[in-house]
Amino acid sequence: MYKRRKGRRIPDRHGDPLDGMANLFEAGLVLAVAFAMLSLNAVGMAEFFSSSKETFVVKNPGQSNMEIIHKKGQQIERFKASGQIGEGRGTELGSIYRLENGSTVFVPNSTGN
Repeated sequence: MYKRRKGRRIPDRHGDPLDGMANLFEAGLVLAVAFAMLSLNAVGMAEFFSSSKETFVVKNPGQSNMEIIHKKGQQIERFKASGQIGEGRGTELGSIYRLENGSTVFVPNSTGN
């Protein structure tokens, strides 16, 4: 840009005032993606962005509107609770314990199956 001063053209050393807007826009995009990934990680849904893992997520466990989300590779399946009690024949696989910190541990039976 040039300025006119008493008939002479003088180069403008201040530059374009909108040059910094592109940098601010890019920084805003980076922050938006970072906040989105942080919020998904806090909710425990970050595993859904990995294509090689098999992931199960249980929403509202033990309630009538419980939902199980299963992701294997790129395929995602949703199972909703029908409210009916399931029954059938089977064998006991082991025991599940809830620890003091809230986590659960599955201990399989030692029957050799």
